Amino acid sequence: RRIGRYAFRDLLVHEAVNVIHKIAAMAEAFYVSLAPHNPWSPLSTAISLHLDAVIPNFLIQEIPTAGAHADRARLLQ
Repeated sequence: RRIGRYAFRDLLVHEAVNVIHKIAAMAEAFYVSLAPHNPWSPLSTAISLHLDAVIPNFLIQEIPTAGAHADRARLLQ
């Protein structure tokens, strides 16, 4: 099964890193890979990459691109 990105908290929310680390441990017990959500800020990207380094079942990480905010603004118009 897949868990959508809405199942994960943003990393800047209180204790979200601990929660994601616990989810990763539970997922590892069932041989499920983890692809955490990145809420698109430089700080959350740094936190995500550090968290990814300690998750053994890490699969892939979202990384913001240079035009991500411009694309989002165009979509919201």
